[in-house]
Amino acid sequence: MVDRGSLSGLTLESAEPALAIVPDGTPSEFRVSNARFQNNPPDSVLPTIRGGAIRVTGTLVVEDSVFTDNGTESGEGGAIYGYNSSITVRRSLFQGNLAEGGAAIYAGNETWGDTSAGETIVVENSTFQGNVVNGGAGWSWSVGGAIGLNVTNGSLVIRNSTIVDTGFAPVVPARGAVRVESGTARIFNTVLAKNDPVLDDLSGTFAEVSYSLLEDRGTPTITTSSHLIEGEDPLLGPLAPNGGPTDSMLPLPGSPLIDAGKRFGDALTDQRGFLRTVDFPTLPNADDGDGTDIGAVEVQDPAPPQDRDHLADEWRDLRPGPTRRGRKGPDVIVGTSGNDRINGGAGNDVICGGPGNDKLKGGPGKDKLFGGPGKDRLIGGPGKDKLKGGPGRDIERQ
Repeated sequence: MVDRGSLSGLTLESAEPALAIVPDGTPSEFRVSNARFQNNPPDSVLPTIRGGAIRVTGTLVVEDSVFTDNGTESGEGGAIYGYNSSITVRRSLFQGNLAEGGAAIYAGNETWGDTSAGETIVVENSTFQGNVVNGGAGWSWSVGGAIGLNVTNGSLVIRNSTIVDTGFAPVVPARGAVRVESGTARIFNTVLAKNDPVLDDLSGTFAEVSYSLLEDRGTPTITTSSHLIEGEDPLLGPLAPNGGPTDSMLPLPGSPLIDAGKRFGDALTDQRGFLRTVDFPTLPNADDGDGTDIGAVEVQDPAPPQDRDHLADEWRDLRPGPTRRGRKGPDVIVGTSGNDRINGGAGNDVICGGPGNDKLKGGPGKDKLFGGPGKDRLIGGPGKDKLKGGPGRDIERQ
């Protein structure tokens, strides 16, 4: 247990938690840099925890660090738990962490305990991939998937980051990959995509969401939104060593993220420490944007090919797996016998999921969606749509 100071260049593993920060009554700050937190607590110990890797009361700054396989099935904050705290995370990776709620980061009121006086979370140039919420352990799942905030006098800011592949098990009523139960939240230039079909990207109340990609927005309350890309596959490469101290996910050629955002905050580099912004003159910018790439990683020279739409479609056609996306005109798309994710895109589409637990999205246009056998989720989108779930427990939403 510490109250102030710093930690750099170390690996902390198999502890409960690996680091506990508790002030001695005077204002203090603890800084973590170039560190790795893994398997906290160890697999042989499965208590109800709050903060598998770090539990903080006070001020915490984390930079260029990795949090992987931390947390347990019960409790909040699989990697970081904050109570009466100020948490800042820059250029870091959260991968495969587990909690009952807030699998990567949670700050705020204790679900079955005391009330926080106030919390601040700032996340910048960071990647959250494959973190898992165990929603069946209790009721803490209401505080969020990867990131959760739950305190009236609280603030959450996420900018220039990537939040993908958030898992959820078992299947019970779910909340968002980012959940704001109470407090003020703003999201800028961030990717939210490929999260579990029962998890919306966002849940709760947000003051502003701008220059971001939301593949499955859900039904959050957003006071101000602008320059959003919705229902699109971000075309991200796998988590890999793309340079810098932590693994990241690089936008592929034809990605809608490239040059479609705007840089927020003071950072002049991306997660890897590479230059941000690189504005390619052959690609269009978003209205009032500056050519920044949406997400944690900025594509560098050489410039990607100009024919973005053609390359994106070509890559989708060649890519294995159950995700499919239609083009701009009317499409007829038939799924496989597995669990399919099908986005019709613009146009009057006919989409048949087939057997399996499918997620079908019509998009703009007059669409017909047929789920088939299995537990399906049908989302019509704008337009006069026809939705038919078929056998199984289905969710239908216009």
